[in-house]
Amino acid sequence: MRLSRASGGGRASLVLDAEEATLIGDLAGQLVAVLDAADARDGGGDRASRRPVDPVLTRLLPDAYPSDAEASREFRRFTASELTSLKVENARRVMADVTREPAEIPLDDLALGSWLRVLTDIRLALAMRLGMDARGEIPHRARPSDEHEAVLDVYDWLGYLQESLVAAATGE
Repeated sequence: MRLSRASGGGRASLVLDAEEATLIGDLAGQLVAVLDAADARDGGGDRASRRPVDPVLTRLLPDAYPSDAEASREFRRFTASELTSLKVENARRVMADVTREPAEIPLDDLALGSWLRVLTDIRLALAMRLGMDARGEIPHRARPSDEHEAVLDVYDWLGYLQESLVAAATGE
């Protein structure tokens, strides 16, 4: 992964190798699948006002008023479907971006916003699956599995990519 600057101070482009593009595309696809499944289960109406059972969905679609269940239910009823749709739209944009040949993605404001939101959502989902607490720490495990370590490496790499995109957005 590298960022390339357009000459004359123009916007940056994100350049990914084939493996990186495939990984991000797969993760964005999994995010869409999780969100689509939740949307299909809820189906609008009263069910859309219920808090999701899946902890990943609870993290991606958090309660607006954690100490007021009724207010959270009402807020969710009016916003969950639209928020889910926006998250899916952003993920699909990222998926389309990584399928380009070559995988050089121009980062206009719209693309950059989509990428940053999707990377945040993917990292939140991975953090929940890894059992991270609010500080980003994982409770002590006697022997983490190779798969667990690989997911942690992906989580960290996505954080690096996110930081790089923020730097590109701020001109650093």
